[in-house]
Amino acid sequence: MAVHVPLSLEAQADARLLMFSHMNLLSPTIGDPISAPTQDMLSGLYVLTSGNRRAQLNMEVLMAERPTQVFHNKVIDGTTMKRLISRFIDHYGIGYTSHILDQVKTLGFRQATAASISLGIDDLLTISSKRWLVQDAEQQSFILKKHHHYGNAHAVEKLRQSIEIWHLHILMSEHKA
Repeated sequence: MAVHVPLSLEAQADARLLMFSHMNLLSPTIGDPISAPTQDMLSGLYVLTSGNRRAQLNMEVLMAERPTQVFHNKVIDGTTMKRLISRFIDHYGIGYTSHILDQVKTLGFRQATAASISLGIDDLLTISSKRWLVQDAEQQSFILKKHHHYGNAHAVEKLRQSIEIWHLHILMSEHKA
């Protein structure tokens, strides 16, 4: 993979202008947005806009105070979000759209955190014998690899047995959990 290292001042300035994330909102091949909220951000935004009655009352007040603003009350999936981002870019430009996407990202993450729907590594339970199970499977795979290296096992047989070893250890870990 080639790496571009801007050495001259001109190349550094060019890299700053062209490689900043706010300049890369659109795909160079087809012109569609490549930056859109996903996963935790989208979950947080869904929680924010879901059927909370207090939020609906606040929205009605906001709509009454700002009659010139357009409000869309519908589910937004990935395709619709990309269309919305395209409209933002067309109407407000890339710089302002980048700022809007940053705010949407922050809002989505805050809501996901407040709703406690984001998972961390500490939230996942692991069995106490997991380390032993993984070491045992790795040892058996290593022995299998040596047998293949010395010509005692065919590549297809090695692959089949390796899959069988790991599948068996996965079943053992599920049984212990």
